[in-house]
Amino acid sequence: YAGLAEVHAALRENEIAVLYRNLHFSTVIKREGALYALVTDAGYRDETTIVWERLDAVDGDTDLCGADFRKAAAKAEPAPQDPDHLLALQLQREAEAEGARAAPAPNDTDASLQAALAA
Repeated sequence: YAGLAEVHAALRENEIAVLYRNLHFSTVIKREGALYALVTDAGYRDETTIVWERLDAVDGDTDLCGADFRKAAAKAEPAPQDPDHLLALQLQREAEAEGARAAPAPNDTDASLQAALAA
């Protein structure tokens, strides 16, 4: 925490710097008195509204912000990356698709019913 406080004190408004934190380099900027880090985590690659992370908490409970430095809308949970879970989802989709193909089309059912009634 002391390191972030030192960076916060040393940076001027709208000044950009590089911060080494949690074994990663981050681009940071001081904006309206708050310190922001550019979000580069691959887990957010599909989140087009998330650009910055406000570094106002050291416990990881930070706000994610858009390009305008305003808090972004609540982020959806990231897609699961567990291989077993991904396989289960794939098998479920295949089973559902197979079930849809196996079900008779509405016109086939009507034709079968009409043929049975005509006999």
